[in-house]
Order: sequence, then C-alpha cells, then structure tokens
Amino acid sequence: MKFRSAFAVLSMTVALAACGELPFQKSEPEAPGHSGPPNVSPLEQPIETGAEGKPVATAESSTMSTAMFRAAGNGWAVTAADKTAVYERSGARSVGVTVRRMVYGGGVEFIGLMNGSVFALNIQAAECGTGSDKTRFTARLRVGSQRLEGCATPTDTMPKAQVRASSAAPKPKAQPKPAAPVEKPAAAAEDAP
Repeated sequence: MKFRSAFAVLSMTVALAACGELPFQKSEPEAPGHSGPPNVSPLEQPIETGAEGKPVATAESSTMSTAMFRAAGNGWAVTAADKTAVYERSGARSVGVTVRRMVYGGGVEFIGLMNGSVFALNIQAAECGTGSDKTRFTARLRVGSQRLEGCATPTDTMPKAQVRASSAAPKPKAQPKPAAPVEKPAAAAEDAP
C-alpha cells in the first residue's frame, strides 16, 4: 500500500511538471548583460573576449636577438652579455661584474651588484647619437647612485676585466654598544621626607 501511495505522488509530480512549472520552481528574471567599456583597467585585470587565447611576443625583437652589447658614454663603456659585464672608465682599471640578463617589452637590462652597489645597464631599441654617428640602441647605466647615458651597438668580443667586483651585498654598519644605564644615587632617595 505504501508503494502505491508513493507511486501516485510521483506520477502527479511528473504530470504537473509536464504542464508547466511547479510552485517551488519559480524562475527569476535574468539580469541584463553589461554593455559598454570595462569597469576595470586591463592593466589590473585581463579583459576576456571569449576568443581563444594566442601567445603574443612581448619582448622587443632586436634587443632580444642580440647576444652581446657594447655601450659607451662620456667617460665610460660597458660590454655586457648573458652573465658578465665589463665596466671601463677613463683612467681606472676595468671591472668584471656578474649580471643577470632580463628581457622586457622595451629592450634588455643587465642587472647585478658591483661591490655592494647596484649595477644596471639598460639597452633600448631607439636611435642614439647625433649627426652621422648614430647607433640603433640607447643605453642607460646605473652604478650605485650615478646615472649615466650613452649609446650601444651589438658586438661579439668581450674585453678581459682587470679586476673582479664582489657581488655580495654590503655588510650592515656596526652599531655602537649602548652605554650602561646610570644608577640613581641611593642616598638621595633615603633623604626624602
């Protein structure tokens, strides 16, 4: 008997569902779709277009395909490759610096530490120079707090460094030991009324 009752309830539910919505199946109106420009900057959140994603090269091709650069400015020159840069200055010994090559959208950068100071050579694919002495690349060099500008060209020879720079971070300066606390005289505390 219980089986017949359950079957009857089930068949009535199926019959009502075939006729339309059941009382507990109320549909909610759909929210209208967003139209117009996105509310978020594409720099903060990628815009999805629904199309299949395709890889896009974001590195500048002429700097990415050049293995070694020779950059020079007023009183300085740097030759840089994947892991090594040689920094030359007028009247000083040339210094070998361990660097890391980083490719980005605007060019390439060679970054390292030279005796505890920042060493960064930035090469961009932009015409450099004046008159007939023009090169395909501009160069910006940062050595510690100095910022130098110059031009760069592709090269295939690395000069030999006369000295090797330390790539260790600078040691923190020693803090002076604090002075021992001065004890208050005990006699002054006993004389108080």
